[in-house]
Amino acid sequence: MKRMNWRLVFLFSLSGVFFAVLTIFAWIHGYEHWFALATIVLVAKFIALMEHDAPIKHGFAAGFFTALFALWTQAAFAPIYLKNNPAYREVEIPFGLDPLTYTILFSPIGGLMAGILAVFVAWPVAKLYLALRTI
Repeated sequence: MKRMNWRLVFLFSLSGVFFAVLTIFAWIHGYEHWFALATIVLVAKFIALMEHDAPIKHGFAAGFFTALFALWTQAAFAPIYLKNNPAYREVEIPFGLDPLTYTILFSPIGGLMAGILAVFVAWPVAKLYLALRTI
């Protein structure tokens, strides 16, 4: 069983911080969902190409931590984020939580969803890479 390459996982996961900066300053306002999807897909693709022997483990970990780093960075700069994205204050948040508490408490769920998405990208990319390498 291949050991986890945590250095590579965390290196690629830092793209979540980059995504968060884009959202904090509202530079991608209206397109956040597409940028989030593209970020997770690209992270999973590159992880699968670099760690093709264990793409599922590495893809899940990279996707999970990319989302966590993005959400935690947004939470760390919540006043700026809320100032630049005032519509987020008006979103109906479950349990009557304020936006900052909601972001922190539910960030593992976002990480889990991003990790699962990354697995669904990393696994076929690694299989395709191995298939093409044997040709």
